[in-house]
Amino acid sequence: MVQPLKYAQQDIAVNIAEVVACFLEAHLSPKSTLLETTAPPPKQVKGTRGAKQPSNTSSSARIAHIDEMRDWLLGKPLRLESGMYGPITAFVSYVALCVQAQRDKAGSTAGIRRLICPADKADYQPDDSDDKTRIDIGLCSMDFDDPAPTASTRTPYHKLLAVVEAKVCSGNFKEAWPQLYGYTRQMYQAQHNLRSAWGFAICGHEVRVCHFGNDVAVSSNPMNVTTPEGRRAFIELLVDWSMCEDSQLGHDPTIEYLPNLDCWQIDCPDDTAHDIDCYKSRF
Repeated sequence: MVQPLKYAQQDIAVNIAEVVACFLEAHLSPKSTLLETTAPPPKQVKGTRGAKQPSNTSSSARIAHIDEMRDWLLGKPLRLESGMYGPITAFVSYVALCVQAQRDKAGSTAGIRRLICPADKADYQPDDSDDKTRIDIGLCSMDFDDPAPTASTRTPYHKLLAVVEAKVCSGNFKEAWPQLYGYTRQMYQAQHNLRSAWGFAICGHEVRVCHFGNDVAVSSNPMNVTTPEGRRAFIELLVDWSMCEDSQLGHDPTIEYLPNLDCWQIDCPDDTAHDIDCYKSRF
């Protein structure tokens, strides 16, 4: 639903997604084994440099995530909602590892701005929640120098990029969407620089990404993770999010949180000046 603004960055994102998808499909194959550490080379996208293969030094970690989500991706029946948390977080973590490997090889020239990672816990009540609602899974935007999350903390709404609502039954989106609305209210309340919010409704083996604006909410078509096309679409979305501008992910660039002062700084136009200047207002 969003892509990097520059065409060159879009091409790089396509290449990275191709590498990530190739590695996943190779290790989902019944003939693959946990000893394999390489995947078929990605197809070259015309007019771009080919994306580099993820480093083999993290292959074991990536394969471990694939093994955790294998049954979900292969369409095995789901019995409990809690049984979905591990495969979903493994999928997001797998893509993040691959994106990290690409960034380690190419540096800042890859245009990768962040990692999309699952929150430290699943099925928890965020620390800054104003009710007792528990979210299934939270997704965070992490800088490359951010410390790794610990399982002893409950990631608050003000640090979440999106919330995932999981349902065992495929097609049960009408039940998932109202719950996402409630989580979105909490995100708006906690993040004063939020123009729009994101969420995922994952029902059975189908994934829909939802965008909540000021006056309308929209949902994507379902991505069926039991098919290569559906898995590729989910991967592309996470890679695109890793490369988009902050404003594309819903954040207002004129409002900034100052953690050292525990306040928000707002850039406001000064109408009294001939040229539009800005001053700083804090609350």
